[in-house]
Amino acid sequence: MTQTTTAAQNDSWTNYVKNHYGLTRAQLHRKNPELVDRLKEEKNITSVPLYYTSALAHYNKYYHGICIAELRHHNEELINDLCEEETLTELPSRKKATRTLAEIITDILTAPPPFNPKKDTAATYYKTYLDGMPRGKLSIEHPKVYKILRNLNQLNIAPVTHKGIRKDPLAAYQNTCPDLDRRELRLKHPGIYAQLSLQKKLHQVKTPPNSIQQPPLEIYNTQYAGYDRRQLRAANIALYNKLSAKGLLEKIPKPPNPKHDDPLGYYHEHYEGLCRTELAKKDKVVVRSLKKKNLWHNIPFKNPKAA
Repeated sequence: MTQTTTAAQNDSWTNYVKNHYGLTRAQLHRKNPELVDRLKEEKNITSVPLYYTSALAHYNKYYHGICIAELRHHNEELINDLCEEETLTELPSRKKATRTLAEIITDILTAPPPFNPKKDTAATYYKTYLDGMPRGKLSIEHPKVYKILRNLNQLNIAPVTHKGIRKDPLAAYQNTCPDLDRRELRLKHPGIYAQLSLQKKLHQVKTPPNSIQQPPLEIYNTQYAGYDRRQLRAANIALYNKLSAKGLLEKIPKPPNPKHDDPLGYYHEHYEGLCRTELAKKDKVVVRSLKKKNLWHNIPFKNPKAA
């Protein structure tokens, strides 16, 4: 599978990963606008992050384990944002780094490319890159592909291995997700949870932490740091409700709004080439945000295509 993966990756995606991995679309547009155009043409642009609201969460998602010095060389803008957040001290020094950027890039380029429904159907993607992967593993490692196949009644192309869960659900739990408590297990692996409950083995799975004894904001900071309100509500609605009841939701970042948070990146993504008059007719919200952030001068007076 690795050989076909490497050969099948488009040049634009490989170029991005090798030279600009982790950069947002706006950052990439400033550094290499031609690559942005190629990513759009080859329908790979959706795999490039649009923006981030938390610099530390972005580091943990794309660069986790690399040292400050290496990150500074690759993405100095993120370093500056970490300084503004006062979270730069969370990153390891060179001696304590657990990974290098080269190792991260190698892992990405030898793994299947991100699933893009605009390019491939879920069935085509599965047969090309994941052929033979059982349904249980597919649901964990590629949940989007799994969900589409299930909704289209095409899961029969993936082999079933859940007989082992019925035979020994405790072993399935210990091999698949031993760190999950009962609430997390019920949400992420309902099949394992159901079999453990039926076979009266659920007591061998740890109970959720006592949120009454532990302050909800402390739980958020230790287990869900970087989650915005929408992500937190999906991951742990009980914690979300407790924070809301105590008036603490203001401590949790709001879901990102690209029109407000990164209006210039949104302009390049959706309205590239429009002049000021055309943009004002299309999207007044983006216009207001650009003016508020003193970015209006980046929008041309005249449409260059009409010149």
